[in-house]
Amino acid sequence: MKGWTNYELSKKTDIPQSAMSSWKNKGFVPTVVTIEKICAALEITLAQFFTTDAEVPGLTPEEAEFLDKWRNLSYEEKQILRKLLEK
Repeated sequence: MKGWTNYELSKKTDIPQSAMSSWKNKGFVPTVVTIEKICAALEITLAQFFTTDAEVPGLTPEEAEFLDKWRNLSYEEKQILRKLLEK
């Protein structure tokens, strides 16, 4: 997820690192509210969280590549690209 460590994700979501460890190591499942916090930090929707690129219907290879690159942009880079696309 954006190459973030658990520490970085914890700071951006206010979710304790211990909770994240429980999901991975003990098989605990996060609540929908928790997943929504993660989505907000990642700037994605719940649908995007649960969908793989291969499942998105109607995307051309070029569009899929664009979306993949979009996910790796910083907030500031996304804002610059949005302004460019508006022109």
